[in-house]
Amino acid sequence: MKTLILTFLIATAAIANAQPLTSTFAFGPLPVCIGQDVALTYTGNGTPLASYYWNFNSAQTTSGIGQGPFLIQWDTVGTFTISLIVIQNLDTSITTQTIIVESCTGIENIKKGIWQIYPNPATDNIYIKSKYSNTVAEICDLTGKVLLKKEINNDFVLDISLLEKGFYVLHLTYNNETTNLTLIKQ
Repeated sequence: MKTLILTFLIATAAIANAQPLTSTFAFGPLPVCIGQDVALTYTGNGTPLASYYWNFNSAQTTSGIGQGPFLIQWDTVGTFTISLIVIQNLDTSITTQTIIVESCTGIENIKKGIWQIYPNPATDNIYIKSKYSNTVAEICDLTGKVLLKKEINNDFVLDISLLEKGFYVLHLTYNNETTNLTLIKQ
C-alpha cells in the first residue's frame, strides 16, 4: 500500500513539472497610438479558473475581464509597462512588457473623416469609405502576419467572413502613409 502511494506522488510531481505555468500575452496593433484601442490577448497556459492580476499602467480599459482579451488605450505619449501575474494552484507566473505609445498621424485621418470604417465589431463584412482611391488594405493578426490584402478604391466592402473570431489589425496605406486600426471579428 505504501509503495502504491509513493508511486502515485512521484507520477503527479512529474506531470506538474512538465508544463510550468506561463503568463505571456500579446498586444497590437503596432505602433500603439494615443486614443487607439490596443488588444491584449493572453497567450499563456493558465486555465480560466486561475487568478489573473493585470496592471495596465494608467491605460483606460475599454473591455475585458479575467484572462481577457482586453481592449485598452492611453491618452498620453510615453513608455508604459504592462504586467500580468497568474496564480493557479501553487504556481505563480509574472510577465511584464514595455509599450511605447506614440502620437500617430493615421488616427488623425480617422478623426478628420479621411477614412470611415464600419461596423466594428463586424461579423461578415466591413465597409471602408475613403477620400482616396488606390489604397491598400491589409488585415493582420496580432503577430503581424498578413491574412488579407486588397487594393481598394473610395468605397469598398471587405469580406472578413472567413476570419476566426478575435482581434485583428487593419492597415490602410495611401501615398506611403499608413493608418492602423483595431478590428474586432465577432
